[in-house]
Amino acid sequence: MPQPPTTAAIDLREIRELGVRNLDQYFGLWAVEDTRFLAMLERIGGMDLAAHVKANLTVEAVSGSAAGGVRLLVRDHVAIIDIEGTLTKHGSSLSEANSTIALRRKVRAAAADDEIRGLILRIDSPGGTVAGTADLGRDVAEAAERKPVYAYVEDLTASAAYWIASQASKVYANDATAFVGSIGTFVGLYDLSGLAGQLGIKPVVIKSGRFKATGFEGTEITGEQKALLQELVDKTQAEFNAAVARGRKLAVARVAELADGRIHIAPDAQRLSLIDGIQTLDATLAEVSREAQGRSRTSARRSSADKETTSMPQETNDTPKAASIAELKAAFPDDPTFTLDAAEKGLSLLQAKAAYCERLQEEVERRDEQLAAKDKEIGELKAKAAKPKIGAEPVPETATATVTHEDPIAEFQSRVAAKVKAGMSRQEANRSVIAEDGDLHEAYITAYNRNHGRRIAS
Repeated sequence: MPQPPTTAAIDLREIRELGVRNLDQYFGLWAVEDTRFLAMLERIGGMDLAAHVKANLTVEAVSGSAAGGVRLLVRDHVAIIDIEGTLTKHGSSLSEANSTIALRRKVRAAAADDEIRGLILRIDSPGGTVAGTADLGRDVAEAAERKPVYAYVEDLTASAAYWIASQASKVYANDATAFVGSIGTFVGLYDLSGLAGQLGIKPVVIKSGRFKATGFEGTEITGEQKALLQELVDKTQAEFNAAVARGRKLAVARVAELADGRIHIAPDAQRLSLIDGIQTLDATLAEVSREAQGRSRTSARRSSADKETTSMPQETNDTPKAASIAELKAAFPDDPTFTLDAAEKGLSLLQAKAAYCERLQEEVERRDEQLAAKDKEIGELKAKAAKPKIGAEPVPETATATVTHEDPIAEFQSRVAAKVKAGMSRQEANRSVIAEDGDLHEAYITAYNRNHGRRIAS
């Protein structure tokens, strides 16, 4: 008489009576490399599963393995998190891998610890259940935004394990013989309706909908039910593809081409952009440290720039961050070149006025220098050419303007110069004087426009 497949003969009733938690995590969609998964099923089918579970329940009760606390392996300020074996959401005595929940705690703890500058996910896994994988991948991606997170393939990183690895900053393999990929999702069921008929068994299922109890042992799996399961697999795989595309910066269409379930040897995986290279763990550790130092320097520069910005005179809350072209044209109608330059730089109206004042001041200083040089030259020429007669009046030299504090241009320039001497940049000094004395600023603009034939809106 025909016998059912070995894997279908696993009796879970005794295990259920032991009060095992999370037994349902083994049922549902899987993202795992096929040969390893089938080998695991064959091994389970040939073992005394109840005795194994009883033994591990005793060990867990004695050791308190479910106790809180996150311990991390840290080398040179880099946390190394091991992901080994078949992945499940709550962990399994049939695998060396931590649960994805426990792994998420480790990743989050490492990301939040300021003493840890980077992470390495050291992975040797065929994948596992879809449940829990996306959450762990998301935590890895978020950690990678804060500090360098590298995935390190130690011989095998497939399916759900690759989903997780792809979210890291970079992915390296330990050797040219390492295997990477197996991007795919599946659900496996047995249609035992034919065998049940041969054994004289007629399963009876009382259900509320045509898709309820799909795959119930002994019932036929209909084409409609297969189509529904295929839809679930396809939609799950779409999420898998999108995650890999984001992590590896590939087009989704390209990832869909690679998601055919095949596993690739490391050099081929690198050629397909699934990994970044092949190198030792020590080399990867050194690279993470270098990137972490680079990020720290960049962060320090940004912090310094932020402090410099906040130390400058602040604009009022009702001042827009960037003036519109219309506002700039109205303020500087006679200087379209400056208007365009200010718009391209995204200056506010106050910033533009300060910059324009600085520009005018530089122009005044330059013209004063030119006039002084010209007056000196004229004076020298007159002195050489003059032949004064006895008793005649000497030819008066061209007098330069006497600067007084009643002159708004001179006063404005004097106050700016004092602030520059005190340590401010010229632009900061201009802004400060404008902010302190609006009347002086208006008088300065009016006087300059009167002297040089220009005008600027207040």
